[in-house]
Amino acid sequence: MSPSKEVDRLKRLYELSMTLSGDPMDIFVHVARMIGELLDVKVVCLSEIRGRELYFLSVYVQGEVLINAGHCPLESTPCATVEKSKDIRIYDRVTERFPEASFLQDHNAYSYCGFPSIDNDGSAVAVTCLLDDRPHEFTHEDQELLSALAPGAGRGRSGDL
Repeated sequence: MSPSKEVDRLKRLYELSMTLSGDPMDIFVHVARMIGELLDVKVVCLSEIRGRELYFLSVYVQGEVLINAGHCPLESTPCATVEKSKDIRIYDRVTERFPEASFLQDHNAYSYCGFPSIDNDGSAVAVTCLLDDRPHEFTHEDQELLSALAPGAGRGRSGDL
């Protein structure tokens, strides 16, 4: 990474750290946008797990952010593997691997990186996923950044279960 890109990334991380207090929906919107811009992905979705449903609280799509964007059965998505493993999961050809997850098809997803938010009881209560319509390497540095945003989550497992 060039020095100027690294400085820009550090500035964005500082801005992100300064916004992590206040109204939760404002935070969700800002976090989704910042992750999308920092990691240069097409889609970032912050989702809450309620029972066996995945509720899309904040969805960043190429610069725009939608709130309360619907829900789907958790089990049909790669987010279920994130919840189960309580770890970062990375998949290529994700739409082929999870053909029943319509949101993957809606965004023409090829690459997926998902990480959990873990509560005090050790349960995954939310999943943040990053989607791209092209191959996207989620580097060790990217995974470290995502792990910092989700205390308690593990790091860096490929999606082959």
